[in-house]
Amino acid sequence: MRLEAAKLGLVALTAWSTPSHAESAITMREWCREVVLTIDDPDATASSVEEGFCLGSFITLRNATMLDALPRVCAPATATTGDFMRAYVRMVDSIQSLPASVAENWFTTAVVILQHEYPCSQ
Repeated sequence: MRLEAAKLGLVALTAWSTPSHAESAITMREWCREVVLTIDDPDATASSVEEGFCLGSFITLRNATMLDALPRVCAPATATTGDFMRAYVRMVDSIQSLPASVAENWFTTAVVILQHEYPCSQ
């Protein structure tokens, strides 16, 4: 039920985001997959530009939640960038049935996934 609500939220956010020049949710998931496997290793580094893009993007998303800048995402202070990336990689496959216009923008998809993973109690 909550995932269905998240899907509806994702569709609603499509109008808010601009898909031009945005990576698709699937492309970003592939870039993030290798980073997720090593994110908890303090000596790990991104081995490609794409992995660096993923890591930098999710660091930015994490920082935005610390500033309460993402709508309806209430992640606890203990949630890490790795937690965000793991949730994203895990959930992208389950939302592939969404309209192409939604799946074309990884950011829109990420925000809805984070809203699902870290709902606000209000």
